[in-house]
Formats: sequence, structure tokens, C-alpha cells
Amino acid sequence: MSSNAGQAGSKQRVNWKFVILAIVLIFVANLVGGFLVGSIVGLTSGGLTAILVGGNIVVIVGLTIVGCMTPTNRWTNIILVAAGCWLVSLIDTLLATSSFSRWVVSIFWYALWAGVSGVISLLITALINSTKGREAP
Repeated sequence: MSSNAGQAGSKQRVNWKFVILAIVLIFVANLVGGFLVGSIVGLTSGGLTAILVGGNIVVIVGLTIVGCMTPTNRWTNIILVAAGCWLVSLIDTLLATSSFSRWVVSIFWYALWAGVSGVISLLITALINSTKGREAP
């Protein structure tokens, strides 16, 4: 094999500290956000909807930030962080706040959020890169 194969493999190195930190930060932001929203609006039907929508937004924003911070290895990092967030969300099942079947099905939501976040981060980095060459008026 040529040395190019080794170089391609080195480009795909994963910074596991970054991945774990991103998973923890998204989890904590989701937890704190859910607690704050629940404290403000209560655990009514509308309050639970607000917590779920807010949690979705936190995950999408977190994964988008991951994609923007790792443009050369964007999709690998987004997929790993999304999978890690999905695994960490098993805590809800263990605390009996969600069923195991809902947790299993939620992998599709995390996959959707990863895809949306990847596209958003691609657009953001393309916009930033396109304005770098322009001079300020």
C-alpha cells in the first residue's frame, strides 16, 4: 500500500476528549435548560412540550457547534457526539422518566438532528470562509 493510505487515516483521527466534552456539555445544557423551563412553566402539558422542544434545540445547536469547530472531520465528530448523546439519554429510561422503547426509537431523532446540524454547520463555515477574502468597507 502507498503512504497516501496512512495519510488519509491520520486525517480521520478523532479527538476523543473533544467528543466526550461535547457530549457532557450538551447533556448538562439540556439538563439545566429542562430544569429551568420546568421551573418556570411547570410540569403541565404545555410545560413538557416546552421542555422537549427546548431539548431538541439544545442538541441541534450543540451538534452544529461541534460541526463548526471540526470542519475537516465534521461528520465523524457530529455522528460520534450524537451517538454519545443518545447513549447518555438512556439515563431518562433508568430514572423511569421514559420507556426503553421510546429511547430505542429516539436514535432516529438523533440521526435527524445530526444531519440537520451537519448541513447548518456546512453553511455557516462556507459563509465564514466566503467573507474572509473580502475587505471591510
